[in-house]
Amino acid sequence: MFKPKLWTKPTNTKWIAKEISQYLYWIIKKEIFDGEMNIFLTNAKFVYDSSARKREGNFFGPFDKSILPSLYFPLGDIFRTISRRGKENAVCDWLQYLTLFLYDYVDWQEDREFNS
Repeated sequence: MFKPKLWTKPTNTKWIAKEISQYLYWIIKKEIFDGEMNIFLTNAKFVYDSSARKREGNFFGPFDKSILPSLYFPLGDIFRTISRRGKENAVCDWLQYLTLFLYDYVDWQEDREFNS
């Protein structure tokens, strides 16, 4: 069973955090993934990876599998995406980004190289 722990901040845009929560709930019901992980929503426009490059998100899979993996997912650029593509398309784009990082989680679980 997949058990994501979603960490939000009071300053996160509430409707996008709700969309992400509903999407994660759907993933849990569909039993697509297995295991536990932390998902941190930030208000930044990007996050840095381990090479100090700007990214749309960052998955951290520790070498020690007893430590929970984490996904850092920035929401700060959502309004620019909405102005360019509309709210519905922006939400779809953001959920697709999230899904790509969730597949990094699967790669980590199976000791494969990340495919982002």
